[in-house]
Amino acid sequence: MNKRVTIVGSGFGGLTAGDLLQKQGYNVTVLEAAVEWGGCAGKFQRKDFTFPVGATLAMGFEKNGLHKQINDYLGFKTESYPLEKVMDVRIGERIIPYHTDRDLFLKVWEKEEPKHIQSIRKFFQEVWSIGQILLRHMLQYPVFPPKSRQETFSILRGVKPNSIRLLPYIGRSLSYLVKKYNLENCKTFIHFINGVLMDSMQTTYEDCEILMGATALDIYHHGAFYVDGGLFVINSKRRNQMREERIQFKG
Repeated sequence: MNKRVTIVGSGFGGLTAGDLLQKQGYNVTVLEAAVEWGGCAGKFQRKDFTFPVGATLAMGFEKNGLHKQINDYLGFKTESYPLEKVMDVRIGERIIPYHTDRDLFLKVWEKEEPKHIQSIRKFFQEVWSIGQILLRHMLQYPVFPPKSRQETFSILRGVKPNSIRLLPYIGRSLSYLVKKYNLENCKTFIHFINGVLMDSMQTTYEDCEILMGATALDIYHHGAFYVDGGLFVINSKRRNQMREERIQFKG
């Protein structure tokens, strides 16, 4: 195969795409403007020490998880460890632990917001229900909007009888659910979900589409992992593998 591909950016997505493409026989060139490659999964060195400058927390390393499947496909192993607590979220003087276990997660809210706990419980249960339906679609790697027969089939393979439950949510933001459960004035709750959404979706609940927001608020409960050494370790393996295949890196 004599197909050439140029990838702009050597971040996590760029290096993963390059590695996957070279495995399919493409001739890949990766362009990077910065002195250091890796993007938000980068590193820096001081004498004999290497420091990760990006995240050490990641999702997708569980069974059938996206990164687990990619690593298996590319043929290398990464040391990752499941976390019972994803993080501590600080809101003013309050610290809210973010547990992967849903029951523990709701018990924290029961303590933090006893007056709103029933509404908060119903909000997350609906969000998680949406997330569970979407998960079946995500496992098929859907592309929206589909532009080929293969992409259309990938969407249809994820369709189950209860997929019809997603139709009323299309075109609505998460504010629909916040208002549905009268949580607009629960400031701690609003700060919490906005923090999660800003981190993952770069927006707040008022502008975040429900299906995307539900995925963001559900994903930690499928498994959060500490990657030994930071995400740049995975990037390093993918970059080294591409170098072995003579992929070009240009600054």
